[in-house]
Amino acid sequence: MTNKNALKVTQVWETENKILEPNNRKELLLDIVDQVASLFAAGPFYYYVINFENLKMDYVYEGITDVLGIKPKDFTVNKIFKIMHPDDLACMHKKESLATNFLFNEISTDKMSQYKVVYLMRLKHTNGNYKTILHQTKVINTSKDGKAQQVLGIHTDVTHLNIPFDNKVSFISQKH
Repeated sequence: MTNKNALKVTQVWETENKILEPNNRKELLLDIVDQVASLFAAGPFYYYVINFENLKMDYVYEGITDVLGIKPKDFTVNKIFKIMHPDDLACMHKKESLATNFLFNEISTDKMSQYKVVYLMRLKHTNGNYKTILHQTKVINTSKDGKAQQVLGIHTDVTHLNIPFDNKVSFISQKH
């Protein structure tokens, strides 16, 4: 990875979310996730599960081909950085620093899975056009040492909504 902004993002993940004691649960109910995600999507979407122990995708839903023109097997952390709008990549480490600070310092580990992190980003489709993506993530598995081991990400193409682009990060509680 040669881009210094991409490197800053992975440094946040690797330093703030360094997993020392992995939790080896493999309880992914992807069919249920697919059904629930499609109920609430405001446009075409895909989801993925990223494993922060190795910074690899454990799963990528086939809807990515419709949204970005990419095959699921080709969607990696490095690919995200390559197709991200340069302005967004330049401040991505700030968004991820805010997220990790909130999850690891502002709430207790047992509440980590009760929140989702939400922000906008722009990703380039294989046709060369940028799509405005609503990025939503939720911790689905924590390591024994209290880090976010697996995270479910849902990317919804909201380009058609003409939402003014901003760099705000939201933390939304799923519990009342």
